[in-house]
Amino acid sequence: MKSFGAKLLTIFLILGLTPANAATKVITKPITVTQLVPTLSTNFASGDDLSQLLPAQTAIYLTGTIESNTVSVVSSALLGGTDGYLVSLDATGKHLWDLRLGTTNDDLATTMTTDSYGNIWVAGASTIPTPPSTPSSTPAATLNPAQVNAQPVTQPPVGFQRILVWEITSAGVLLNTYSTDFVDVAVPSVITLKNKVFTISGFSTNTKLNKFSLTMSATGKFGVPSFTTQRISLPSPVVMVKSPKYTWQSFLTTGGIQGVSGFKPKTPTSVLIKSSLKSGAIASVYSFAGTLISMNYLAGTGIVLATTYGQSEYITIIHTS
Repeated sequence: MKSFGAKLLTIFLILGLTPANAATKVITKPITVTQLVPTLSTNFASGDDLSQLLPAQTAIYLTGTIESNTVSVVSSALLGGTDGYLVSLDATGKHLWDLRLGTTNDDLATTMTTDSYGNIWVAGASTIPTPPSTPSSTPAATLNPAQVNAQPVTQPPVGFQRILVWEITSAGVLLNTYSTDFVDVAVPSVITLKNKVFTISGFSTNTKLNKFSLTMSATGKFGVPSFTTQRISLPSPVVMVKSPKYTWQSFLTTGGIQGVSGFKPKTPTSVLIKSSLKSGAIASVYSFAGTLISMNYLAGTGIVLATTYGQSEYITIIHTS
């Protein structure tokens, strides 16, 4: 399953232009493009996805939704039709532990954050179980010599109307699961923590008020949700992060890059440019297969990229100052 933002990035490339806000400063010596080799492959299948990569002080966390029984990064037992998951990696990309999140129904994990204790809080959604229908007994005063029970009314199908929040320790122990139900389908997209209060926001199927937001205490008490209307905006064609000495910019291009020799892509190609924060001069240029999901800087480790190509997602770690 491809990232929504990653699919939209290709719109910019129809004209085969390098994004205008990407750095293309003149460099003093020719530079060749280095193909990045992923540090880790998720080996996901169709229906599996990576929603968020979160670098933390002691680990790199991955969360998303999985339908596969087992893959290399998620080896814990299947819970339901689809499960949320949380994976912990060390600074080299080595798998530390993984945990499936959810119920025996269909569940999603879509966003996460951490607290001051190092615990991870993952937000997602679940289908609400339909109560089993039981035949209603026929009133005793009704003439019913065959004692035939009245047929129950069939319950309508239900979607992802239950918001779930899981609290997990940095060692992979599930501490708590909190939930609240919505009338419409609602899927979180962001969870944040400020002053010991979580704010969970996302989108719902309410045709008039499609964005929701609600608060939750650290003990799982939910506030009353608020609803607004918001148009889904296109992501920037350029993703940029900074490390102490360098600026890192990634984008898709079908054109060459000034000062880079031998790079003339015929199809849209993802690139990553490393340039000096002080002078702006390009230090290195990389290319990689597929499209970018996210890029982060983790102090003491370097640049961490999550990319998607084919059915799988990949994690690439570039150690840098």
